[in-house]
Amino acid sequence: MQIIIMVAREVAKESQEPIPPAVTPIITNFADVFPKDLQYQLPPMRNMQHVIDLVSGATLPSLSHYQMNPMEHAELQRQVNELLSRGFKRESLRPCAIPALLTPKKDGTW
Repeated sequence: MQIIIMVAREVAKESQEPIPPAVTPIITNFADVFPKDLQYQLPPMRNMQHVIDLVSGATLPSLSHYQMNPMEHAELQRQVNELLSRGFKRESLRPCAIPALLTPKKDGTW
């Protein structure tokens, strides 16, 4: 029995890195799965949407926020603005927020 483990990673568009020969047959066999270009919007709204029902009258927990240095904050703001402009994210009017943590990559980018 042969087990194939594939790992996806982001590669810059201008990268001239060759595709490994072991991966070429897989890409050829499943060419219809790989999009030519990423979409710049979310898929259309469906009939069934995910909803979390909150307990009526319950208060939200009051917890302190994570602090970020100005450089991390600027990078996070840039990435969020890019996702908003592409349509991958929408602004939320919910009274609670989810913390976002940046992790540096090996090449120094976030």
